[in-house]
Amino acid sequence: MTSVAGGLHACRDGTHTRLADGRLLCWAPGPLLGGCVYAVDAEIAEQPVPRALGRRSGLLGREFWRLWTRAEARAKVRDVPIIVWIDTVAWTADADLPDGPRVEVFTVEAGDLVVSYAVAELTSGGGPTD
Repeated sequence: MTSVAGGLHACRDGTHTRLADGRLLCWAPGPLLGGCVYAVDAEIAEQPVPRALGRRSGLLGREFWRLWTRAEARAKVRDVPIIVWIDTVAWTADADLPDGPRVEVFTVEAGDLVVSYAVAELTSGGGPTD
Protein backbone atom coordinates (compact mmCIF):
# COMPACT_ATOMS: atom_id res chain seq x y z
CA MET A 1 0.00 0.00 0.00
CA THR A 2 1.21 3.50 -0.80
CA SER A 3 -0.17 6.59 0.91
CA VAL A 4 0.57 10.29 0.83
CA ALA A 5 0.48 12.22 4.09
CA GLY A 6 1.14 15.75 5.24
CA GLY A 7 2.29 16.99 8.62
CA LEU A 8 3.56 14.55 11.22
CA HIS A 9 3.57 10.92 10.18
CA ALA A 10 5.50 7.86 11.32
CA CYS A 11 6.33 5.18 8.78
CA ARG A 12 6.85 2.33 11.24
CA ASP A 13 5.97 -0.54 8.92
CA GLY A 14 7.37 0.71 5.65
CA THR A 15 9.66 3.12 3.89
CA HIS A 16 9.09 6.70 2.84
CA THR A 17 10.19 9.61 0.69
CA ARG A 18 9.52 13.33 1.02
CA LEU A 19 8.18 15.28 -1.98
CA ALA A 20 9.28 18.77 -3.01
CA ASP A 21 5.97 20.23 -1.79
CA GLY A 22 6.37 18.72 1.70
CA ARG A 23 4.11 15.70 1.32
CA LEU A 24 5.41 12.40 2.63
CA LEU A 25 4.83 9.27 0.55
CA CYS A 26 4.89 6.00 2.50
CA TRP A 27 5.12 2.50 1.10
CA ALA A 28 4.11 -0.37 3.32
CA PRO A 29 4.52 -3.35 0.97
CA GLY A 30 2.40 -5.68 3.09
CA PRO A 31 3.93 -8.78 4.61
CA LEU A 32 7.66 -8.11 4.34
CA LEU A 33 9.84 -10.82 2.95
CA GLY A 34 12.70 -11.66 5.28
CA GLY A 35 16.10 -10.98 3.79
CA CYS A 36 14.95 -8.05 1.62
CA VAL A 37 15.38 -4.30 1.77
CA TYR A 38 12.74 -1.95 0.34
CA ALA A 39 12.85 1.63 -0.93
CA VAL A 40 10.49 4.11 -2.53
CA ASP A 41 11.16 7.38 -4.31
CA ALA A 42 8.67 9.79 -5.84
CA GLU A 43 8.65 13.14 -7.57
CA ILE A 44 5.94 15.49 -8.76
CA ALA A 45 5.67 14.65 -12.46
CA GLU A 46 5.18 18.22 -13.70
CA GLN A 47 7.76 19.95 -11.50
CA PRO A 48 10.65 21.57 -13.33
CA VAL A 49 13.80 19.51 -13.79
CA PRO A 50 16.76 21.18 -12.04
CA ARG A 51 18.75 22.97 -14.78
CA ALA A 52 22.08 21.35 -14.00
CA LEU A 53 20.59 17.85 -13.99
CA GLY A 54 18.63 18.57 -17.16
CA ARG A 55 21.77 19.73 -18.95
CA ARG A 56 23.80 16.80 -17.65
CA SER A 57 21.20 14.15 -18.49
CA GLY A 58 19.66 15.62 -21.64
CA LEU A 59 16.24 14.62 -20.26
CA LEU A 60 13.16 16.69 -19.50
CA GLY A 61 9.79 16.31 -17.82
CA ARG A 62 8.22 12.98 -16.97
CA GLU A 63 10.98 10.93 -18.65
CA PHE A 64 13.57 12.61 -16.42
CA TRP A 65 11.50 12.00 -13.29
CA ARG A 66 10.79 8.35 -14.24
CA LEU A 67 14.51 7.60 -14.61
CA TRP A 68 15.48 9.77 -11.62
CA THR A 69 13.08 7.99 -9.23
CA ARG A 70 14.29 4.60 -10.51
CA ALA A 71 17.91 5.67 -9.87
CA GLU A 72 17.03 7.00 -6.41
CA ALA A 73 15.20 3.81 -5.44
CA ARG A 74 18.10 1.62 -6.63
CA ALA A 75 20.63 3.80 -4.81
CA LYS A 76 18.56 3.65 -1.61
CA VAL A 77 18.33 -0.16 -1.49
CA ARG A 78 22.08 -0.39 -2.17
CA ASP A 79 22.81 2.32 0.44
CA VAL A 80 24.69 4.50 -2.07
CA PRO A 81 24.29 8.30 -1.97
CA ILE A 82 22.51 9.52 -5.12
CA ILE A 83 25.37 11.91 -5.98
CA VAL A 84 27.73 8.89 -6.07
CA TRP A 85 25.16 6.81 -7.98
CA ILE A 86 24.74 9.31 -10.84
CA ASP A 87 28.53 9.54 -11.21
CA THR A 88 28.95 5.74 -11.16
CA VAL A 89 25.97 4.30 -13.04
CA ALA A 90 24.47 5.11 -16.45
CA TRP A 91 21.20 6.03 -14.74
CA THR A 92 19.81 7.80 -17.81
CA ALA A 93 19.91 4.39 -19.54
CA ASP A 94 18.04 2.87 -16.55
CA ALA A 95 21.20 0.96 -15.57
CA ASP A 96 22.14 -0.74 -12.33
CA LEU A 97 25.46 -1.79 -10.82
CA PRO A 98 26.91 -4.81 -12.64
CA ASP A 99 27.77 -6.62 -9.39
CA GLY A 100 25.70 -7.46 -6.35
CA PRO A 101 22.12 -8.56 -5.96
CA ARG A 102 19.47 -8.08 -8.56
CA VAL A 103 17.31 -5.13 -7.70
CA GLU A 104 13.71 -5.19 -8.87
CA VAL A 105 12.26 -1.75 -9.65
CA PHE A 106 8.66 -0.97 -10.54
CA THR A 107 7.54 2.52 -11.60
CA VAL A 108 4.03 3.94 -11.82
CA GLU A 109 2.34 7.29 -12.33
CA ALA A 110 -0.15 7.91 -9.55
CA GLY A 111 -2.08 11.16 -9.64
CA ASP A 112 0.47 13.95 -9.98
CA LEU A 113 3.39 11.70 -9.00
CA VAL A 114 5.97 9.42 -10.59
CA VAL A 115 6.70 6.69 -8.04
CA SER A 116 9.41 4.00 -8.14
CA TYR A 117 9.57 1.04 -5.77
CA ALA A 118 12.70 -1.11 -5.33
CA VAL A 119 13.42 -4.42 -3.59
CA ALA A 120 16.83 -6.07 -3.07
CA GLU A 121 18.11 -9.02 -1.07
CA LEU A 122 20.06 -8.50 2.14
CA THR A 123 23.25 -10.19 3.23
CA SER A 124 23.39 -11.99 6.54
CA GLY A 125 25.07 -8.85 7.90
CA GLY A 126 21.98 -6.72 7.21
CA GLY A 127 23.18 -4.72 4.20
CA PRO A 128 22.47 -5.27 0.51
CA THR A 129 24.32 -8.29 -0.84
CA ASP A 130 27.52 -7.81 -2.80
